[in-house]
Amino acid sequence: MLILKFLWAPDPKAISLGGISIDTALVPELGTSTITGQADTNGNSGLKLKHSISDAFEVTVVDYGSNNNVPQTIQQASLYADDGSQNFRIGGKGILLSPLRGGPFWVAVSGSLGRNISDNNSFQGYAFGEIIGTWQLNPKLAFSINPKVAWSGAGNLYGLGLGGNIAIGQKLELLPEIIVVGDDLSKTTSTVGLRYHFNDSIATTIYASTAASLNNIGQLLGKGDTAVGTMITIKM
Repeated sequence: MLILKFLWAPDPKAISLGGISIDTALVPELGTSTITGQADTNGNSGLKLKHSISDAFEVTVVDYGSNNNVPQTIQQASLYADDGSQNFRIGGKGILLSPLRGGPFWVAVSGSLGRNISDNNSFQGYAFGEIIGTWQLNPKLAFSINPKVAWSGAGNLYGLGLGGNIAIGQKLELLPEIIVVGDDLSKTTSTVGLRYHFNDSIATTIYASTAASLNNIGQLLGKGDTAVGTMITIKM
């Protein structure tokens, strides 16, 4: 998935929160733990616990996702995102290049492995990988590119996306995103949200999305029923 993000908050602490369905090529500082919870009106939900073991590597200790009302139009949907299924994953993200270490922009790689547990397809698994590049063009503008791919025995999925973070107030951001799934423009999904930063440690986002799900492979399954959701992120 290719993501274009405009970040009006030059502070890397704000940029490291990422977006709604994508991440940026930054990690919080050493010793920081991040908890992110998300739920929408289609019954999809997620919970992630991450911990930075250095200034350049973040471990995903827990990545839990629950899926509902995901269109069962392809085999990957029925195997990994059927109604009532729960996905448990672990992974990590490492920074390869950073302006804080003399680089012109941030580059990171991330990946996760896990299993889907459901009444129909228990313990089916897939790998999910990303390469993320983030450029801070000036104090008010940053740009990220983020191809994503899901590898599975049922076939691979990939996508390209465009998105943005636009400041509309000192603590408020508008987050638009468009994701083109594979090479089929008819599967293009859109997401738009508002994020409010209470402080450097807590932010909440309200969003609407046409994506089948925001949980990992769900981002690459094409369109679903439009959902309204909320996300909260806490850094400790």
